[in-house]
Amino acid sequence: VSAAAAKQGGEQAVDQVAILAAKYGPEALTALDHSPNLVPVIKALNQLPEGQVAVALTRLSAGKAGRELAEATGKIGVTALRTELAHPGVGLVLVRSLGEEGAELASRLTTDQAIAVGRHADDLSRLSPAQRSGVLSLLRNDADRLVAFMGRFVEANPGKTLFTAATTAVILAEPERILGGDEVVFDADGNPIVVRKGGLTDRVIEAGGDVAGHVSANYLRPLYLTVATLAGILALGWVGIKVWQFKKLKRVLRRPTA
Repeated sequence: VSAAAAKQGGEQAVDQVAILAAKYGPEALTALDHSPNLVPVIKALNQLPEGQVAVALTRLSAGKAGRELAEATGKIGVTALRTELAHPGVGLVLVRSLGEEGAELASRLTTDQAIAVGRHADDLSRLSPAQRSGVLSLLRNDADRLVAFMGRFVEANPGKTLFTAATTAVILAEPERILGGDEVVFDADGNPIVVRKGGLTDRVIEAGGDVAGHVSANYLRPLYLTVATLAGILALGWVGIKVWQFKKLKRVLRRPTA
């Protein structure tokens, strides 16, 4: 560790390693040994309140997770450490998947909210930059209601991915409805639809077209054709009966009277 410190930061970095090792013991060396970039990690540790340094070193020395945290700290600085300390376990997930945006977002969330968002962090990371930015903006501005929506969606749609390109398009197209309590469900073709509290549905254009056309083509038209067919059969039957009655009356009138 001292050799790496000397190579990366010279005598000053070596002195910092010595101070940390003397104060916090072998765990400090293990933590620093996990750091490919020693100087930013040492700097980040120095920026933390003294009472948090020992906990941060414990996180940094924790196997694979410690290496990931050290790498993230080397890239984005003390924010990565603060995020993991604020939300143990899930802070690293947000930083790993969403980078600085994840760290900044985590500073605005409660731990329960961070856990809920962390379940979707990998899916968010795969969105286009515009869509990801839109969702993160919603979380910054109204985390309570969006996190509540996430929970309802997961409960109602087990096994479904919330943040796909299509479903995210629905959410970003109708944020007030989503935050107001409306839900996203899936039609028979797997297209997401926004459903009002009262039960009426609107299919967002980006997610698959006009729901009125869908209902007309798939429900109203077949019903109309069925009713029309039945009405035609009944009309033909009625006409047949009238023709039979008319012919019968003609035969009666033609009979000679006694």
